[in-house]
Amino acid sequence: MLKQFEIIDSTYPIDLLLPFCNHAIDDTRPGAVNMTPVDWENNTSSFLHALYIQKRYDGDAAGYVLYRKEGKILCGGGFHRSSIDPHMTNLSSRSYTIPGIQLPRVHGDIHTLCIDISREHGRYGSFDCVNEYNHRFIDGYLKINDPKSYPKYHFKDGKHYGKPNFRIHPSEPAGPLVINDTKQWIIYQLWNEAHRESFLQTLESIRWKDEWQ
Repeated sequence: MLKQFEIIDSTYPIDLLLPFCNHAIDDTRPGAVNMTPVDWENNTSSFLHALYIQKRYDGDAAGYVLYRKEGKILCGGGFHRSSIDPHMTNLSSRSYTIPGIQLPRVHGDIHTLCIDISREHGRYGSFDCVNEYNHRFIDGYLKINDPKSYPKYHFKDGKHYGKPNFRIHPSEPAGPLVINDTKQWIIYQLWNEAHRESFLQTLESIRWKDEWQ
């Protein structure tokens, strides 16, 4: 899997990333606004700000994963230590695919790579965040990672397989929550069950209250 991907951090030359980020300038999809390189030094929500100024993707069990085809970056997704629980990894951070193509299987492989690295570095679990504009994807994500969706599902060496050579990650939903001052939902998985009670207490402490609308 690693041969397909490159994991970068704040030491990566920005000139090599700008062609990828430039696709977001005219991209009308909601998430693209956070990938545009325009005024990135002052835009705290931008991918480049997170990479180079916040250094969000530096350190163990962190990075931004790039996927190339014929030398061109087509998509990417980041992972890093969670801001709400240091034992958890935040997945799919600033996940992006250039306009005009769809790479769900590639993003699935990126997801699996980030999870495996997180487990190797002692994290207890991981989660993806979704906002109101992409909340509709939760049900589909849960279904595609549900063992019941696969007649040939099997569990081997601590890993879930929907079918041979196809990893899945059974997950649970939670939310809405307040993460980074934003109303969000998460899809989480725990591979260290001893951490479940503590994590659920954390989620309860940041639960969104309707009166904040």
